Amino acid sequence: MSKAAQVSQRVVDEPLLRPGSKVLMGLSAEVASDVFDAEKTLGLARQLRRESKPVEASRVLVRALRNHPEAARVHAELGLTLFSLGLMDQAVRALERALHLEPGIKQYQVNL
Repeated sequence: MSKAAQVSQRVVDEPLLRPGSKVLMGLSAEVASDVFDAEKTLGLARQLRRESKPVEASRVLVRALRNHPEAARVHAELGLTLFSLGLMDQAVRALERALHLEPGIKQYQVNL
């Protein structure tokens, strides 16, 4: 299995956020308890990417999309995160989905 496929599998299969998870450490109780709110999820994912934790960021975003599949901004952020992991096909699909959901957002087109 290629490295990209291994990373992709970990993103989808591993537990995303558990009580006491390192991903949640240091976050306010409000953010930790409502991490799947789209705006808060984006903030958390961006924070994780800034901390060079793109796999953890992608896990947060995948989980958020399970609860909010129509959140275009979350799809777009997932696309950028997957791109940073070298998962180009999946990144393109996520960005295309964001563009489909919000066709008027030019940044989605630029990111593609």
